[in-house]
Amino acid sequence: MTKVDDDFIEMGKISGHFGVKGWLKVYSYSEPMEQILNYKKWFLQKNKQWQVYNIEQGRRQGKTVVVKLAGFDSNEQAAVLIGQKIAIQHQQLPKKSKQDYYWVELIGLDVYNQDNIYFGQVKRLFETGSNDVMEVETAEESRLIPYIEDQVIQQIDLKKNRIEVDWDADF
Repeated sequence: MTKVDDDFIEMGKISGHFGVKGWLKVYSYSEPMEQILNYKKWFLQKNKQWQVYNIEQGRRQGKTVVVKLAGFDSNEQAAVLIGQKIAIQHQQLPKKSKQDYYWVELIGLDVYNQDNIYFGQVKRLFETGSNDVMEVETAEESRLIPYIEDQVIQQIDLKKNRIEVDWDADF
């Protein structure tokens, strides 16, 4: 997921045709990838404007997701959608507890250690085999900080746009 603005979150993109009846292949940023189908209303960007599209059907198909959007019954009709970004509205995300965060909410937050040394802003988060990792960067450098709650991640304050970490500035 990528935050597009305060209203929309990018969830994937239309990557090609599937079959001959208007079905499309989707490159999904969701984990698991078919979770993108839980949102029955998608927004695709056309001429810098988000337009709403409804999913008629969708499923995981091997290593991809395929979808049939309402009103697109042939490859010729669906061809105009190939390459377009898929977004949902922030309010479509399931509710979460106050202690939980969507990764997209953490992108762009300022990161400081417990000595109030500024590490930069969160550029992205990603999974590894053992734990999740935040990539934090300034104009001069980039660093990787393990996303381990209550050990490394000490406090997240969305209102203050701040994450406090227990991490040495020399790492």
